Amino acid sequence: MLIGVMMCAPFRVSAEETYYDSEYYVEKTYHDFKYYVEEDNTCTLTKYIGSAASVTIPYDILGHKVTFLDYTFKGCTSVKSIKIPDGVTRISASTFIGCDNLTSITAYKNSSVYSSVDGVLFNKAQDTLIAYPIGKAGDYQIPDGVTSIGNKAFGYCKGLTNITIPESVTWIGNDVFSCCTNLTSITIHDGVSSIGKWGLSGCTNLTNITIPESVSWIDDKAFYGCKSLTIYGYEDSYAQEYADEHNIPFIVISDDKIFGDVNGDGGVSVFDVTLIQKYIVGGYSNTGNVGKPAII
Repeated sequence: MLIGVMMCAPFRVSAEETYYDSEYYVEKTYHDFKYYVEEDNTCTLTKYIGSAASVTIPYDILGHKVTFLDYTFKGCTSVKSIKIPDGVTRISASTFIGCDNLTSITAYKNSSVYSSVDGVLFNKAQDTLIAYPIGKAGDYQIPDGVTSIGNKAFGYCKGLTNITIPESVTWIGNDVFSCCTNLTSITIHDGVSSIGKWGLSGCTNLTNITIPESVSWIDDKAFYGCKSLTIYGYEDSYAQEYADEHNIPFIVISDDKIFGDVNGDGGVSVFDVTLIQKYIVGGYSNTGNVGKPAII
């Protein structure tokens, strides 16, 4: 959608159409969706206005193939599962924000752009995690081989308690873990170079984060609202510089391994014991003297 269109206030013409001050776009209603037709005759869905728990996105609307989901389900609290047809090639980062009961996002197998695993949305190659359903609670282990976590991928996932990240991840986008209010401890692996804008803002129960030497940039608002945060990192690292500049408590860690320090924060705590217990019952796969922790 053009920037000029986004900033222009629409006016109601009829119950079925909203005309924008634009040469191209006319927003219309088709069953439970608001949409408009692009210049190439494809279709963009702008809003789901239904109340169903399970929603299957149409492949086309009146002959116009649906290719873009733009804020389509934002704030739709009734929706629990969404199926995405293979014609969809673009999904905006805020499409599922506010879907507090959403537990499954499924991409059709014939899609050339998207795929899904256990209700989590990935790109086709499954090396980028695009969207985690906000309503899924508990622990989540990001699959090995994922190298990127997209913007807002875990944003507002208030039911998440622990996230396990593989060492393959090298890029974390903006707003990735914002407002994940049940997360308490996060460890970033070597290879990640930056923590983006609002990355962990609003994580009100976040008490510690371990930042490796590979991180060379952290946005000023990355930890906005994290009032009880302590940063763990290496002496004379960028993480220490950032902590000092932003008046965040900093604890120096080293490469010396401590028996029982599962999350690698330089000490043994109740959190480490919890991870060991999960390992015993089969819920965690990386315990012992770890040089590069796996919990994020």
